[in-house]
Amino acid sequence: DDGIQGARDHAILCLLLGCGLRRAEAAGLLLRNVNEREESLTLIGKGEKERKVFLMPQVMQALQAWLSIRGPLGKYVFGRIYKNGRLETTAPMTPHAVGDLVRKYQRKASLEHLSTHDLRRTFATRLLDASVDITTVQRMMGHASIATTALYDRRGEDAQRQAARKIRL
Repeated sequence: DDGIQGARDHAILCLLLGCGLRRAEAAGLLLRNVNEREESLTLIGKGEKERKVFLMPQVMQALQAWLSIRGPLGKYVFGRIYKNGRLETTAPMTPHAVGDLVRKYQRKASLEHLSTHDLRRTFATRLLDASVDITTVQRMMGHASIATTALYDRRGEDAQRQAARKIRL
């Protein structure tokens, strides 16, 4: 979509897929926790644990495009957009609204099923597929346990086949 809502939605979708954010983390992201110079976000995740998330260039571009539209006022990066186009950033979006946003684009793309958590799982799997070690993926995801991170691995037998070919006797 073009316009203010399209820019906001694009930034949110980029954060979900490109950084593995939980929908509540995206919804409640504070403007003061965006570090454009460092290209990072500071998040307060599950269990009130703080973590730093670094942004790949495409995600940073989408976020900067949104920030230039939203302006410097307000506490939250994302807020409610009213039908008249007015943006409210003094209160956060709800996690439910982020889920609705993902469902809206899932239908537009004619995908059978897609949830915010599917985007998070895809983020983890892509990191693992790119040979990022599981401890780094765990930290990036904000998981307390590597066992939780391992549950996100959706790579199939092909990844195992490729791994077996890397070993030398």
